[in-house]
Amino acid sequence: MLIVGISCSEQEQIVLQTQVALAGKTAIPLLQTQAPPLQTQFVRAAKTSVSEGIFIAQTQSVPIRETTLAGLATQLINTYPTVTPKQPVIDYFALGDSIASGHGLKDDGSPCQRSTNAYPYDVKNDLENRFTKVNFYHFACSGATLFEPDSKTIKQDKYKWFNNQVNDVVTISKVSERPTLVTITIGGNDLGFDNLPFFLTALRLSDAPGYINWIDDLVDKGIRPLLQAQVSKLLSQPNVSVIITEIHNPVNPQSSLFAGTEFAGQCGWISSDCFSRAEIAIKKLNSAIIAIVENIGQYDRLQVTPIYNKFIGHESPPPICGLKLISDTYVQYPGDGYSNSASLLPDSMRKKLNISKGGDCFHPNLKGAKVYADSVNEDAIRVGR
Repeated sequence: MLIVGISCSEQEQIVLQTQVALAGKTAIPLLQTQAPPLQTQFVRAAKTSVSEGIFIAQTQSVPIRETTLAGLATQLINTYPTVTPKQPVIDYFALGDSIASGHGLKDDGSPCQRSTNAYPYDVKNDLENRFTKVNFYHFACSGATLFEPDSKTIKQDKYKWFNNQVNDVVTISKVSERPTLVTITIGGNDLGFDNLPFFLTALRLSDAPGYINWIDDLVDKGIRPLLQAQVSKLLSQPNVSVIITEIHNPVNPQSSLFAGTEFAGQCGWISSDCFSRAEIAIKKLNSAIIAIVENIGQYDRLQVTPIYNKFIGHESPPPICGLKLISDTYVQYPGDGYSNSASLLPDSMRKKLNISKGGDCFHPNLKGAKVYADSVNEDAIRVGR
């Protein structure tokens, strides 16, 4: 298209047409009252005033030719800056187990082992870019389970039981009626990943069918219905949106788990391959989480955040966590200078191998926590949070 002898690209035409429309005072009310991004403003202004704009361009061709396109755009931006206003106050609840509490990330040493380096803190920071105020509640607790713990565990902290975390969210959100985001990472402890003797006993079940049947029953008859009931309870509040994360497989792909220690080679089955058995458990759990979301629906308020694939190639590193060289791990490990988690290795073995206490070959390190946070933030935007 040629306007007054000026050959323009489509984008340049939009800029010129919008500018001449401003001269005719037809686009000013539009730009003053509309909040979409600047490009959209250009298009709408141009569409509503093309005819008058071309006429003005024809009668004022010299000044327009003498003004650079960049200058026109700058003038328009300076006159009508596009600012996306922040939304009002939001309540953000971070629920779950040790992955969400920040276990080992210089945590506070409390029964819930919470850390300001946990992934929910990064999510909170992202929310602060979109909301004027974020009321943050960090209920996640290391060791938390969907199954009801014994009374001794509950006495350590009531949030060791996921049910209590959810109940407090419902109580607060019902009163506040503010927009609410809930993030959930749960299930690893219910699989026994927090209890080395228990976990190894499960991994060492004598035959593959026996192990798979055990995992299927645990997830299908216990974890899945319990979690679905809790998510439904949260979504019963119309102001609540929920994001559930998958969990990662931390086990080194060439690992017999704790290579070079008394625990090495204790997984049984295929060449003492702990990775394969951990893989079965974690994939089953993640599949159950996806099934819960599909069963409930309400995708405008409920999402599953993919995590599993993002940790592939970043599993726990050698020499203790496995044999395969992992140069860019997302997982804490014995000797990790930043981790203060209690190593799963017994003290006698740590001393023999001259390994510091930190790092347990399971929980996300700082990089891993950031992967969780960035992934959750993407889904928070999808549910309007």
